Amino acid sequence: MNTPLALVSDLVLGHSYEVSVSAVNSIGESPLSAPALVLHTGVVPRRLTGLSAPRLETSTATSITLQWLPPTYTGGARLVDYRVYWDIGQTGSFSSITLTDLEVTSYTLDASSPDAAAIATGDIVDFYVTSTNIIGEAEPSDVLTLYVAGVPAQPSAPTEAQVFSDPDAIEYASRIGVRVDWTAPADNGAPLLGYRLYRAEEQLPLELIYDGSGSSRPDVTTFTVREGITKSLFYKFRVQAVSAVGASALSDELVVPATVPQSAPQDLAVVESGEGTVSLAWAAPTETGGSALTGFYFYY
Repeated sequence: MNTPLALVSDLVLGHSYEVSVSAVNSIGESPLSAPALVLHTGVVPRRLTGLSAPRLETSTATSITLQWLPPTYTGGARLVDYRVYWDIGQTGSFSSITLTDLEVTSYTLDASSPDAAAIATGDIVDFYVTSTNIIGEAEPSDVLTLYVAGVPAQPSAPTEAQVFSDPDAIEYASRIGVRVDWTAPADNGAPLLGYRLYRAEEQLPLELIYDGSGSSRPDVTTFTVREGITKSLFYKFRVQAVSAVGASALSDELVVPATVPQSAPQDLAVVESGEGTVSLAWAAPTETGGSALTGFYFYY
């Protein structure tokens, strides 16, 4: 005998129902089946993706805080919890915690978390998050890989490597270039991704002129400015380090005058003369214009 089947329709999405069955013959009806079967209408929640996906809220040298938003569709049934999964050191084995307060959509992983007592600065941690309703658990979010780290330390002020006459400068009238160097700060646990260099002309606001935070060469700590430098003006440069955790504070500023020497060489004198030759000596000017001297022109 085939198992009897029944299609139950006109149920309300998100409601729960208790279902029992009785058997009927020509004499009458049997007792109801027991226990009653509990049915929930709907599906599991939609996975946390897009704007709902987990993301880094803050990170320190000893903790990581995740944040997410509720799923865009709860499956037609009320949510009952969120579940946060993590794997310290990318071992392939995840620990988890269940959060039943649905008003809270963030979680901080630190040494007080289950199975995380040995968490340390520089650890790599994989995360994913799910939501659960009365029907079941959603598919996991994409895995988010984060470092237990603080933002990079503030870099020291950049240094002026050279201000030079640049025949290839875009602005022909200025023909001035500036090479700026800086040193790598402490990364505070997460590898540096690169640097951003900002420039301000005199009292104008800072503007970003170089963004190497997404380059394939995070070790590059120099940049040559070949446009936007005008003679007789002062320029300020500040650098910022970027890691997977975030950006450092801006460095102190380097002030670069794009000016010619303000005084002439001094004490020009003959030190030796001979048949058809003369040797001269002089002292450097007292006001170099703020940049290192690169040479002298001699006129006769």
